[in-house]
Amino acid sequence: MKKTAYLGHNWPTPYQTLLLRASLCRGEEAIAAWRQWGRDYEKRAFEGDSCRLLPLLYYNLRRLGLKEPAMDKLRGVYKRAWYDNQLLLHRLSEVLKTLAASGIETMVLKGAALSVMYYPEPWLRPMTDVDILVPSSKVRSAMEVLQASGLRPEHRIPESLPDFTYELSFMLDQTRVLDLHCRIMLECRWNSPDEDLWRGALPLDILGATTLALNPTDQLLHICVNATRWENAPQARWVADAVTIMHKSEIDWDRLKAQALKLHLVLPLRETLHYLHFEHNAPIPPHLLEELQRLAVTRFENNRHKAFAQPHPLLGALPVMWLNHRLSTPTLRTRFLGFPVFLQYVFQLGSLREVPGQILHKALKRLLHRASPGGRVDPRMLNEQNNSRL
Repeated sequence: MKKTAYLGHNWPTPYQTLLLRASLCRGEEAIAAWRQWGRDYEKRAFEGDSCRLLPLLYYNLRRLGLKEPAMDKLRGVYKRAWYDNQLLLHRLSEVLKTLAASGIETMVLKGAALSVMYYPEPWLRPMTDVDILVPSSKVRSAMEVLQASGLRPEHRIPESLPDFTYELSFMLDQTRVLDLHCRIMLECRWNSPDEDLWRGALPLDILGATTLALNPTDQLLHICVNATRWENAPQARWVADAVTIMHKSEIDWDRLKAQALKLHLVLPLRETLHYLHFEHNAPIPPHLLEELQRLAVTRFENNRHKAFAQPHPLLGALPVMWLNHRLSTPTLRTRFLGFPVFLQYVFQLGSLREVPGQILHKALKRLLHRASPGGRVDPRMLNEQNNSRL
């Protein structure tokens, strides 16, 4: 199977690839990668999300017995990650216990679950927020419990919560956020996929709080799908997450393929597994890569994947917003009539009358930037969906 090009610019840079190898590999391969990456340590540590890999880098180099001046700085980063993750996990445990006392079942997603279940030490996977999923029928109750416990919403929450809601953010403190998820997958907004993922979930203990987490196979799918969404800068941490899971747990490759087919997520899974296989020698069965390559995808799936991976230079995130809305509405009539309401919610506007002006305002900003010297669109202007409750 040949190496192919990847859609979007989220993929790790050559320097991030060196950092990943220094953090994940063993023996001389890790040391050699460190020698190359470490020459520009001060500069490269802040490329994309590279700084979030530094605790894992320190852990791996320390295990290999490396003793260099840079290790002192890395140890400081490691200790700070220990402190920050301890605070977040303790706060998360309190929230989980509060929700459980109200009879609300929970599932911990993303970093908190990954750090506890798969990494040798929880602080090797730094976090800036925590993510909790509750059953769709319990979202309103969970919101009330969180607010009663002192957590305030990051944004205004409408009295009537739209069916298309993906997540709601609450402030744990002045800087840290708890994302209350109504759905697991941003790309899948109907109820049945979540039901299957709930059934396959595993028990998880967070400092005495009982909750659930995705099983390793579904966790890997979740990581791969999230990895292909547009970001402001190249991302590397998802690679560490995926490789760590594959080395730590047994993956049900048949289930992984079946879930991707069922949820219409073949394209993001195909690209990410292909990348992991060719760039990081991840233990992925070659036959699975070939089968994924042969699978046919619909025109809608292809358009959705392109929209999520590489927003339009002029329309920005608007095509993604339309696709998100389309996924949550059953009929053509409700899709068109409900889209302005969807945009009002995403843009956090007070009334529907403000929606056209907001669209024009955003389009004008992109056009003006495009007309500026260089003629390029700033990716930060395209990445509206990262700062909205899609």
